[in-house]
Amino acid sequence: MDLRTDPLRLNFLARVTLDAAQDTFLNFEKSRIRSSDDVVLVRKSVEAVCAPHLNNVDVVMNFDDLRRNDEVAAA
Repeated sequence: MDLRTDPLRLNFLARVTLDAAQDTFLNFEKSRIRSSDDVVLVRKSVEAVCAPHLNNVDVVMNFDDLRRNDEVAAA
């Protein structure tokens, strides 16, 4: 059992949305990037939402109180 895992943490796909005007919103407020696996999940989440659209999309990102482990920053 990994007691460091926060059971209330939103998954990254739930934090990525695309509106009708094709603006992508990344809501990473109070989220935590703990590992390189999390970085991969963020990338895959953004790709899953944006890939079906042939045109470029604008991005608005809320990263208030976003935290990342030092090991991730060094990678």
